[in-house]
Amino acid sequence: MLKRKLLVSALTLIMCLGMAMPAWAAKDETQNAFAELDQKYDAAFFNQLRLDVIEDELQSAGIEIDSHILKANLDEENSLKDFVANDIELYVQNSLLLDDNEKKELNNKISALSEIIVVYIDKDTLRVYNSQDGFAGYATRLPAIEEAENNNSAITPFSQSNPTPTEIFGGDSGAFERRQLGNEGFDKITSNITLPIISNTKSDEQAWVYYGFDSLNVNGIEGGFGYWPEKEINGKTEKDVWLAYISDKPNYRYEVPLVVYKPGQTISDVNFVLKKQNSTDTYYSAYLLIGSDILICRETDFKLSDMKTMSVKRMTTIGRSGAKFNGNNIYTVSKNQKFDKVQVRKYNATSYKTWDTYDEYKEWKNNKWYGTIDCTSAYVHRNGSYVSIYK
Repeated sequence: MLKRKLLVSALTLIMCLGMAMPAWAAKDETQNAFAELDQKYDAAFFNQLRLDVIEDELQSAGIEIDSHILKANLDEENSLKDFVANDIELYVQNSLLLDDNEKKELNNKISALSEIIVVYIDKDTLRVYNSQDGFAGYATRLPAIEEAENNNSAITPFSQSNPTPTEIFGGDSGAFERRQLGNEGFDKITSNITLPIISNTKSDEQAWVYYGFDSLNVNGIEGGFGYWPEKEINGKTEKDVWLAYISDKPNYRYEVPLVVYKPGQTISDVNFVLKKQNSTDTYYSAYLLIGSDILICRETDFKLSDMKTMSVKRMTTIGRSGAKFNGNNIYTVSKNQKFDKVQVRKYNATSYKTWDTYDEYKEWKNNKWYGTIDCTSAYVHRNGSYVSIYK
């Protein structure tokens, strides 16, 4: 009996040793996986992302080019800038839809896009790569957010013009103006953005200005600008700065330190686009394109079924990272933010329409106000097209 027990114990040990991966082997496997990513996200990969947004700009101008032909020709040219000059600009010049000034403007734009700084966030590892430095660190994992629940289905809401934070979806996260279009299949938003001037900052509060896409089934994604009263950038402490960022809140966020923006600055041609990197991909990627300054990209969890009912929003906010917002406990002041010349596009279209073409979405469901709303009316102030948040 003792011999049998010893044999079973020995076999169990051998099986465990065979099945378990030694720590050194696991480390080597991780390093090998990272090395593969380092090789994958090379100059050619970043050129493909640049080409994606160039193709999108051409389509928006009514110029259709087969993406397979584009990418095949790019492989032959090697240099994206040469490819733009030798091939794509000819398509623009031959367009019958654009006048000479429009052709010149578009060619200048795509020429700038051929050299734009590109940042890519790997979906699985959250490793960040950029076209200047290669591997550039990791995106920040965010703490879990618990949305307050109210199970009383018979609750009667206050007036929509003056709800409490607990009556607003996302209302306990901070003070904000949310403008939102319904689930009609939007895949792009573009505008000029004036960043607000921030004062009286608190350590547990932060100002944000961003676009967002919301799906009915999976986490949404947002992209725009965040404010830091003080931020270490490239070994130097910068003060009073706005940085571009992308986030699939509530899971991660990455702010890009490569380009610094200042309060009161107007940034032209800020685009947020959902499209597939390749036609055979299952999931769509999000592209945050800020003029000719920077392009930030990340694969999303959105499939075609999500795109058909995608909602789009634009937000001006002061968020809290400490205690939940109760309608009185935000002290930071955000003044004179503006979205100008806002246009949107649907996933099955190529042309834009102005934001005002569509009715804004607002709905009381699950005991919360969803869609367009002020959180709260005591904090949101308007002067023409400018929005300020303070109390």
